[in-house]
Amino acid sequence: MKARSWCTVLLLGVLAHAVGQGARDQVFKIGGVYFADCKQLVGSEGAVLLNVGDWRGAATDVDMDVRGERGQRMAVVRNGQVVFGDTARYRVQRDDITFVLWDAQTGRVICLLRHWKPDSPRFKRQVNVSLDVFTSDGRVFHCDPEHSDLPAMEMNRTNTFIGKEVGLELE
Repeated sequence: MKARSWCTVLLLGVLAHAVGQGARDQVFKIGGVYFADCKQLVGSEGAVLLNVGDWRGAATDVDMDVRGERGQRMAVVRNGQVVFGDTARYRVQRDDITFVLWDAQTGRVICLLRHWKPDSPRFKRQVNVSLDVFTSDGRVFHCDPEHSDLPAMEMNRTNTFIGKEVGLELE
């Protein structure tokens, strides 16, 4: 990650923490960092990697582009259903508290979303996010609710980013 990006993430974290003291309906926890009211949750070079609507249990809207090792689009999930790609390979399982997208060919869990008791009274609902995805340029991004492989996120743990166009942009 570029030095300027690190500084931007750190500055945004400080500002977001200061501004985000009011109660929020829903927050997403990715790599120890909180994201609320973002138009897009995770993106990569202008592409949507993950976006989630208001948590409504099994009816929650989940949009995701699944990329391969070279960045090629392998599958597309819209409204929680695989609409492009090999539906026998890319499988969705969901219930009132969990959404899972996995690769049945390799057994890899690509996305795990779990409704969780909020870590803070500032949030009414919390969704913990775990991802094991490829970006548009084929890089691997891995995170769970507590950790990520991005050093800048590790530096901003417990910060809350509110109202960003893209909550987490993987450059």
